[in-house]
Amino acid sequence: MEITILAIDLTKTVPAPGSRSEGYRGKFSLGKLTGSAVLVPFLGDPSRLQLGAKIAIETNYSTLENWANEDASGPTFLEPLEVLGNFRVCGDLLIVGKNTAAIVEAGGLVFHIPTRELPTPIPSDGSRVQFDLIGLSLWDDGDQDLI
Repeated sequence: MEITILAIDLTKTVPAPGSRSEGYRGKFSLGKLTGSAVLVPFLGDPSRLQLGAKIAIETNYSTLENWANEDASGPTFLEPLEVLGNFRVCGDLLIVGKNTAAIVEAGGLVFHIPTRELPTPIPSDGSRVQFDLIGLSLWDDGDQDLI
């Protein structure tokens, strides 16, 4: 997954949601989506987190709330919520591994979700799900081909 950095505040670090690491508040674009997240630099080095940079990322989050099953028609999406870094996610549940994790694809981003965080009963593979993602963090994965 590749994002473009639209804005970033490198003057101070902030806690990265869902981890013990730190990153920088920033704004990104991915296709038609523009949103805010904490951007976490590869190996703690922020030199690649520059305005206009395209970086390959992995996702993380603080919590997921308000799960619902959705009709599988139409595109998947992420929609920014009122609080910066929070999103309404409507995506396809691609894989549910027993006692491991699920993979949800939405709007060009992929989320790895531990099965303990899925609603009960656990939706089946291929289901369309919707939830609120609280505290998005995007982690530079160090892919040198994008520099």
